[in-house]
Amino acid sequence: MVPPYTHLQEIAMLSTRFFRNGNSHTVRIPAELAYDRTDVEVLIERVGDELRIRPAPQSLAGVMERCAR
Repeated sequence: MVPPYTHLQEIAMLSTRFFRNGNSHTVRIPAELAYDRTDVEVLIERVGDELRIRPAPQSLAGVMERCAR
């Protein structure tokens, strides 16, 4: 099995803080770690004391829509 994220040249780790936005916690993602697009749907999971954020798998309809553009 191929380890996840092997396509990245390096794994970057930066510090940031949570803040409140209404009833939700919000985290600022530094520009160095941000995705190029702002329409990326993500999945968030808690593993122990870590929060992991990754792109959500695209549906076939979503892929077809992007190809049509």
